[in-house]
Amino acid sequence: MREGRRGALDGCAAGPLDTRHGEDRGHDCALRRGAAQEGEDLLRISSYGYDFRLSDEFKVPCLSGIKHIDPKKIDRIRFEDRRAGSCLIPPNTFVLGRSLEYFKIPRGVLALCQGKSTYARCGVIVNVTPLEPEWEGYITISLANVAPVPVKVYAVRE
Repeated sequence: MREGRRGALDGCAAGPLDTRHGEDRGHDCALRRGAAQEGEDLLRISSYGYDFRLSDEFKVPCLSGIKHIDPKKIDRIRFEDRRAGSCLIPPNTFVLGRSLEYFKIPRGVLALCQGKSTYARCGVIVNVTPLEPEWEGYITISLANVAPVPVKVYAVRE
């Protein structure tokens, strides 16, 4: 996840996040932010992916008194909303984050997200469900700390 400024991804050949190879396209394709104004920085996307960024909005589960988590009854777990430049994840638990960018996945494109090795080396597992064709929105990111000590994750500062 790279630092930068907030914005929706827009433009780039046939559509947002269009990473198809073509003879007339170079190895890199510049993406501009939605409603970008002249002089704003450009983000870079290679023909193989894009580094999205973590926003400063976190949802921390309140697991006190919870004996087990049932995915069919997840609404019974209360989440505390936090807004901060970083979040300390206690050992053997998780927090939810969201992407800074707003995505619009074109028809015919399926996007898969992978965690970065920086967090993997700290014991943080990043999980994101596939971004299906024509889906749009902010990405919900599960950050699970499997380390025996707390781990700090960092959001992008605007």
